[in-house]
Amino acid sequence: MTWRSRFKSRSGVQREDDLVVGSYLLIHGVQEEDYGEYQCSISNTWFQVLEVQVRLLRAVEFLEEPMQQRLYKQDFLLLSGVLLFLVALFALYLRFGLQLRVIWKDACGYKETNDGKEYDVLVCYNDADCDFVLGVIVPTLETRYNYRCCSHHVSPNSLGKTCEYPWL
Repeated sequence: MTWRSRFKSRSGVQREDDLVVGSYLLIHGVQEEDYGEYQCSISNTWFQVLEVQVRLLRAVEFLEEPMQQRLYKQDFLLLSGVLLFLVALFALYLRFGLQLRVIWKDACGYKETNDGKEYDVLVCYNDADCDFVLGVIVPTLETRYNYRCCSHHVSPNSLGKTCEYPWL
């Protein structure tokens, strides 16, 4: 067993009455030229060879930051994450809050069947919105959400006149 390098070489050592053969490489007072690759070659009488590469590297100094500074960073990251979550939750509430409340009310709320009112919803519209209101909004409220709707056409020229549609 031998160790080889560009600069050093060390042969094997025998122990226990020559029954165990081993090797080691020990470099005292490591110098700049000692850094690099080393190769350990092991062979036996059956012509089997095993080679192992070893690299000796310079130690890099690890500068540990103070514990208090690390805790401040962790607190800052946690606070930033919570704040970002709350802002996202608020934005989702602004965008979908009304829809979610209506869905929650329809799914879990108490539905009064006989509350003394003739209609659940009053929809007022003008000439420009007549087709949209009577063709989309009123049928959707009545079929999808089971609301009883009353529609009222409001116009600056004619107050109280309504469009005639068969579902009204």
